Amino acid sequence: IEAIGPLESHGKFGGLKRRQITLVDNEGYELKFLLWGEQIVLADLF
Repeated sequence: IEAIGPLESHGKFGGLKRRQITLVDNEGYELKFLLWGEQIVLADLF
């Protein structure tokens, strides 16, 4: 994991949350993922 972005709130009442993470392999390739809702809760457990 190279970077974990801040928790962002979206929607009229901020009920929709997302977080971006960036993974980098040994060869330097980057993969960016967006986590939404319950995925963020699960990711916070690790």
